[in-house]
Amino acid sequence: MPAIHYLSDFKLPKIVIVCSCGRRGEYDRDRAIERYGNIEIREFIAMKAKACHLRNENHNLNKCGAGCDDLMYMFQAAPFTDGWRDKD
Repeated sequence: MPAIHYLSDFKLPKIVIVCSCGRRGEYDRDRAIERYGNIEIREFIAMKAKACHLRNENHNLNKCGAGCDDLMYMFQAAPFTDGWRDKD
């Protein structure tokens, strides 16, 4: 089961969300917490992706490729460092 991460866990000051439709948004982490509370990062991304035309045309989030590339590296141990095999 994947770990749950919240906005306060995000280490960078800006959350950059990109989508396969070409949209890109940059959000201040601290301001997002003030406005929405300390919600899950996945919930925040889904909320921002609601305006994606790919999602709205298909009524389906699977066609929308919204995500945050920084998340791939932020919560995973780097390969060949202590503990990298222990991460799921």
